Amino acid sequence: MSAALEHVSVRALAPLDRASALWLRAFGRWMSRLLRVRSERVALQAGILASTSLALALYAPLWLLTLGPLVLGVPHLVSDVRYLVVRQGLVQRRLWCAVVAPCLIGASLAPGRGWGIAAVACSALLARGAYLRRMLAAVSCFVVWRWAQASGPKADVIFAHAHNLVAIGCWAAWARGTRLQLAPALAVCCLGSWLVLSGVTDDLIFRHFALSAGRFAIDAGSLVVGLAPTDDPLWAWRWTICFAFMQSVHYGVWLRSLPDEDRARPGLRTLQSSYRALARDVGPWLVAAAVLMVPALWGVASWDVIAARSGYLRLALFHGPLELAVLALLWVEGRAPLRAG
Repeated sequence: MSAALEHVSVRALAPLDRASALWLRAFGRWMSRLLRVRSERVALQAGILASTSLALALYAPLWLLTLGPLVLGVPHLVSDVRYLVVRQGLVQRRLWCAVVAPCLIGASLAPGRGWGIAAVACSALLARGAYLRRMLAAVSCFVVWRWAQASGPKADVIFAHAHNLVAIGCWAAWARGTRLQLAPALAVCCLGSWLVLSGVTDDLIFRHFALSAGRFAIDAGSLVVGLAPTDDPLWAWRWTICFAFMQSVHYGVWLRSLPDEDRARPGLRTLQSSYRALARDVGPWLVAAAVLMVPALWGVASWDVIAARSGYLRLALFHGPLELAVLALLWVEGRAPLRAG
């Protein structure tokens, strides 16, 4: 059955690969260096993705906040599981799975800070590293938990903004060579965030009705309350737009930049080859489930876009702690992430 599923999927991707081949034949000689040199290609792609994310956040932040998770959210969760769990060989660590996985499930089923922080602490304690590092990581988790308990709902907002930055940390860990390929995207992220938070873009945002969501019944106020660490209306909108910008960058890192860094060969590969590699890593059934989940979310969104977004966000609550749990494990073990090849 899995072979039949892979055959159908590969056949479906064939027309896209043929179109890509035609495009490369037409423009490949002007882009030959980018096709061959991974670092330059990743730098250019990431810079373009970050710039596009900034433009969309400024002109249509509500659309970006609402539709971004519905379109890119599920694929980026699959990427999380692939590179953080499967590629790192954590599936074979039965004790790690038996302890950390229930904490991650708890983070999705019982929203709150405790389960996620527990997942990070347990991952660090189960790492194969120095005792001092394990204890330091565990104590740090306890301190963060105590701070979160004292801060209340504001801690959730801070965690949400910080989570967008974790993807950049993962990308830096996976990057090959000097990591200079991160520079263009980091420059856009820093400049864009400064422009939004300093108020330089205020007139642009309101003049172009960026806060209108058209015919979709999006409660902008509820989005702002959930994403702004302040009660000041103007600053709240700035923080919300900044979140929309960095969330989009977060998706781009997990779906494009980090996979390109992980791949053994520096050149491009076809969509069919990419699918085979993905199915080999996570299994064809998880790929099929993800493919079906995306249109299912779209179907719910056609009826109630807020319900669809909320449903996805509830499903995705595990992946923020997962990212931190694996980074903590890598730090305790003092090693770089395992990559293909």
